[in-house]
Amino acid sequence: MLAAPNKKRRPLFAAKDIKAFYMNHAPKIFPQLRMMRIFRSMSGPSYDGKHLHEVVREKLGSTRLHQTLTNVVIPTFDIKRLQPTIFSSYEVKKKKNNNTMDALLSDICISTSAAPTYLPAHFFRTEDCHGNIKEFNLIDGGVAANNPALVAIGEVSKQIFKKNPDFFPIKPMDYGRFLVISLGTGSPKIEAKYNAQKAKSWGVLDWLLVGGSTPLVDIFTQASADMVDIHIAAVFKVLHSEQNYLRIQDDTLEGTLASVDVATRDNLEKLANVGEMLLNKPVSRANLETGQMVPACDDSEITNGEALKRSAMQRDNRNKDVARCCMEQVPGLKLSSCVLVALLFVSSHVVRHGEARRLTAGVAAPASKGGAEEEAPQYASARGGQPAAAAGGSVTAASKMASTDGRPTSPGHSPGIGNKATGNVR
Repeated sequence: MLAAPNKKRRPLFAAKDIKAFYMNHAPKIFPQLRMMRIFRSMSGPSYDGKHLHEVVREKLGSTRLHQTLTNVVIPTFDIKRLQPTIFSSYEVKKKKNNNTMDALLSDICISTSAAPTYLPAHFFRTEDCHGNIKEFNLIDGGVAANNPALVAIGEVSKQIFKKNPDFFPIKPMDYGRFLVISLGTGSPKIEAKYNAQKAKSWGVLDWLLVGGSTPLVDIFTQASADMVDIHIAAVFKVLHSEQNYLRIQDDTLEGTLASVDVATRDNLEKLANVGEMLLNKPVSRANLETGQMVPACDDSEITNGEALKRSAMQRDNRNKDVARCCMEQVPGLKLSSCVLVALLFVSSHVVRHGEARRLTAGVAAPASKGGAEEEAPQYASARGGQPAAAAGGSVTAASKMASTDGRPTSPGHSPGIGNKATGNVR
């Protein structure tokens, strides 16, 4: 929704509006009726998704992927074909009326928000100008790309390979010239809930649900996100470009803060506070041996908020287009309730002289054609969560960063969320 245009081709929503969107709609998307939810989950998804579908269609109307104000990449997963379906604005803008991937943004957002067991899978069709019809049977993109940073990097590399004029003619795999801002949506604090002694006697039902937890879902979700983070951190370290990869994530959430769908106002406010506080924490990077996020040795005196400002300055000083972000695909409210700033990305319109910088949720943004090639890193992102993508209104680069966070699989992927910005929206 952040990337969607209004009638004047301006952002439909400002980044600062996303928090209010979740506060108003999350309780209706995830009604806290425990007994009804338990009963429904026995024979179908915990939530019917009706309110989510209604509000997304109302807000996005007939807007299609090629109309986004900033380029976005939104991962989903097709359960009929058993493979990821990636919606890229880069691809559809080339042939708007002759592309069955140019779906309605509302359908894309609903699809990438459809977390298994929480929200229903989404089916829709598209038709191009020649009458060719394509069917989609989609669920949350997080099952394939819970951390879509590599999806964004891959899309940028593909555009460079295809000699997209928006990019400098560098090598597609020259990641040392990329600037990646990866915004997570929060993860539970490691509590060692599972161990081999307990799991060795589990059957199918235990792996799916035991003690109120979902081992199989937890394992796949965490593993895929961590593998992406470790891989990207290793690549940038080898290329001596560690500062070109900024990962902002809170992996200490506990109790209802770590829950997927606790949509009470109190919990949403607490999650928003987590996002605000995260901006004041020191920059962290993945430990390549343990996979855990630890304070960065070379940036130990810099906070996440300051690092985001630094990334924006790199864009200014080098006359580049924009630093973009990636949004993790995480089911439920963690994304939508603003745990992190999913889908808030430093946009191409940076206000000079210390004024507020516009934040946009976007994915895989190209570097501009101006400036010296040797000084210009290319900019990548994903969404998505989430994505996920958008062009938000003006908010200060630091103080407002926690006003959203696109996850995706719930309201996550609706407002540029998604999922989830999130992109993430994405």
